[in-house]
Amino acid sequence: MDDKHIRVLLVEDNPNDVNLIQKILSEDSRNVFEISHAAQLSKSLEFLKSNDIDIILLDMGLPDSHGIETLIAVLSQNGKIPVIIQAYSSDEELAKRAVKVGAQDYLIKERMNCYMLGQSVRYAIECKMMNEEILESKKRFKAFYQDDPIPIFTWQKRGEDFFLIDFNTAAIQVTDKKAQNYLGKSAIKLSKNQPEILEYMRQCFAEQSVISREIVSNHFCPGKHLLVHFSCLEPDLIIVRIEDLTERKKMEEKIINSERYYRLLSENVSDFVWVLDLEGMRLSYCSPSVRRLFGYTEEEFLSKNINETMTQDSYKLAIQTLEEEMDAENKKSRDPSRSRLMEVEIIRKDGSSIWVEMSATFIRNAEGKAVSSIIGISRDISKRKLAEEALLKNEEKYRTILENIEDGCYEVDLYGNFTFINNSMSRILGYSKEDLLGMNYKKYTDKENAENIFREYNKIFNAKENPRQRFEWQLIAKNEDAVYIEQSISLQKDSYGKIIGFQGIVRDVTERKKSEDALRKSETKYRQLIENAHEGIFQSTVEGRHITVNQAFANILGYDSPEEVVKNITDIAHQIYVNPEDRTKILQTIDKEGSVKGYETEFYRKDGSKIWVSINMHAVRDDQGKILYYQGIDQDITDKKRIETERQENIERLRSSLGATINAMAVTVETRDPYTAGHQRRVADLARAIASEMNLSSDQVDGIRMASMIHDIGKISIPSEILAKPTKLTELEFNLIKTHSQSGYDILKNINFPSPVAQIILEHHERVNGSGYPNGLKGDQILLESQVLAVADVIEAMASYRPYRPSLGIETALKEIEKNKGILYNNIAVDVCLKLFREKDFQIQGFDDFDPREKDT
Repeated sequence: MDDKHIRVLLVEDNPNDVNLIQKILSEDSRNVFEISHAAQLSKSLEFLKSNDIDIILLDMGLPDSHGIETLIAVLSQNGKIPVIIQAYSSDEELAKRAVKVGAQDYLIKERMNCYMLGQSVRYAIECKMMNEEILESKKRFKAFYQDDPIPIFTWQKRGEDFFLIDFNTAAIQVTDKKAQNYLGKSAIKLSKNQPEILEYMRQCFAEQSVISREIVSNHFCPGKHLLVHFSCLEPDLIIVRIEDLTERKKMEEKIINSERYYRLLSENVSDFVWVLDLEGMRLSYCSPSVRRLFGYTEEEFLSKNINETMTQDSYKLAIQTLEEEMDAENKKSRDPSRSRLMEVEIIRKDGSSIWVEMSATFIRNAEGKAVSSIIGISRDISKRKLAEEALLKNEEKYRTILENIEDGCYEVDLYGNFTFINNSMSRILGYSKEDLLGMNYKKYTDKENAENIFREYNKIFNAKENPRQRFEWQLIAKNEDAVYIEQSISLQKDSYGKIIGFQGIVRDVTERKKSEDALRKSETKYRQLIENAHEGIFQSTVEGRHITVNQAFANILGYDSPEEVVKNITDIAHQIYVNPEDRTKILQTIDKEGSVKGYETEFYRKDGSKIWVSINMHAVRDDQGKILYYQGIDQDITDKKRIETERQENIERLRSSLGATINAMAVTVETRDPYTAGHQRRVADLARAIASEMNLSSDQVDGIRMASMIHDIGKISIPSEILAKPTKLTELEFNLIKTHSQSGYDILKNINFPSPVAQIILEHHERVNGSGYPNGLKGDQILLESQVLAVADVIEAMASYRPYRPSLGIETALKEIEKNKGILYNNIAVDVCLKLFREKDFQIQGFDDFDPREKDT
């Protein structure tokens, strides 16, 4: 995987989800995804055996595997590839479990988008790379620990004591291999002869800090002068690093003896002499010239930290150089006589700064081994730096211009080998600068162009002038594409006037060449397309005459040739359009919107017959916006219009038959239960009004109307004596009445209605809070159509007269649904119903026409 190219294995069996995810990934402009697909677990496992994949997008519901076992199988095949689970919101808990098992992340398909999916993929891959880097880092740390030349001991705190648990190779050597005998031993026991060691460890642990102490060892390294560093690595670990200072101490004594001599020498030189102690990174000596160069007294300068004496960038350079020298000093091949030269910016006492050239070297003992001090000499180079900076700025200015111009610039020697190229020249030829430098012109030209180049360069050379001529040549780019260039060439001379090569400016004219060729080809191609097209193509004037038409246009209108159309039709609106106002409407739309697409109208043919056409048309304008002419495409859609008419007639016949069937069913119910005569029709009128006001689709409105017309059809299975009973029903009788919803569903379930009529009837007594029947459904478990029917059914029933009670009135019914809105009845349906009655004066028709003995459950 590179920074943006990601290889994805999509394990998904749902074609719609596959297409969706592929579309989402393709819309991610930040990354390029190479997608492989497997619809089964077995196929994905086989694919993983022989292909490199950066990430797996996994659906855990596959034909041959389901659930957590799917993820486990993928992880068993290759646990290093990050896996992102794809789940529906209903499977979110399963997706969360998958993350605990080992998935990198999970995404809910309904919420998925380009940004979320791309971000999750990138994050999963970055986590994988980070884990790999952590493991590698641990390996490197262990290697550094073991290879460190300084002896290191690791102690673990247990209670009030510390126990030795690890040490590196240098620790074995410094203790003459005795360290192996100390492993696991107590610090209290090991430090009996040197108790301050234990105290230092306890102090380090208590302060959670690093402390360094000089001691003379009488146990681990008897008689040696040591610098011991104690540091807390973790809450219960102490790292002890030991530096042998014995030799340094001896050297320091020698330095003290010779200091007087060197002090006299340094105090009488004009350059600044200094000594830096590496232990505290502070200056231990500076020569009196510090006053002249930096404005400080010796005491003031020595009191400063090294990072206070120079700018931040110079300090970083100095530290980096010091680290490099320390590394070099630890190598067997080190050169004791070496010194480093660097340029740093020193901050003077007055806040100004000057540049100095600084040479530095280690102070060494008699054996040539470096001690922990550096001696250096600094010389003021401010004037030289100012001159260099001016020169660099001037050079950088012209280099920036040269590197950023669109044209290619180059220099070649007398043999035609590149000696300089700018970025644009590299881009034009497709090679890197490194590849082009030294390359001969014959490598990026063919034989014919190479000869032309040689001939022109030779003319310029022999002219002994500095001519600038414009040439057009064809070059060959790295990818073997032809590149056309236009260039000017001049002689290149040295400071003595001797010709040493050529220099040139190159402009890439490939696109211009291609455009010219494409223009010639496209003119021929589009002429052929127009002449052979099956659609009628035309150009016409604003006044209504044809400029040009193709043969297909002539055929559509029944003419023999395009010339006949142009000659005979002088008034398009009245000679072609059956309704001339249609052309006026088309031109008005073009003027307002720029074009017309799919405008359907009737045309007259040459013989006077009529045809239907679909028109796509737009205006062609000049630079000032004035219409030059119209052009467009006409398509004969007469057969299509005929088929659409026949189809609409068939639909109307079917709709009429279905309505008659529904009415017949409603009559059947009323015949069986005359007490409910008119109830279903009134409920249907109200339910249809509510559905329409809710802006439901026409199919939903029709479905609600049909279901409402026969919603009590199940009552034909109820005994007549119960349906006709004028007194209150017993609990057993009422429970029998409640079966009518299921009975209605059973009667209609096998009829192929265009809407879920049977399901609506089954659910019309269900309630939002689950208190309804027959199945106790809740909320979204109930069809919206059923919830609309339920509101209309309650309103009509409460507002109608019943033998066992008088009419409760519309307002009482409205208060009932208002009180139980969101509890028993759908919020939106209730609000719309209230609006119909209270704001739009909706009336339930037919209250005076029905038998007052009717009864609803």
